Amino acid sequence: MDPAANHQPVHHYVTIAQFCERFGISRAFYYKLRDAGDGPDELRMGSRKVIIASDDLATWEKKRTKLSTS
Repeated sequence: MDPAANHQPVHHYVTIAQFCERFGISRAFYYKLRDAGDGPDELRMGSRKVIIASDDLATWEKKRTKLSTS
């Protein structure tokens, strides 16, 4: 059997701290964005850990880029 046939896509994730560092924003600003419904989609891992999938990060970035050029 071809191992590539069973290959699942690899998902990459970032933490909120990594997200903030990438975009040069503070955690407080991130939480303001999130509370206003303007943050990226999050995945909760247990009761405390939150991660952001790279696909969701890219979608958020494209949305923000469109908003800033409108």
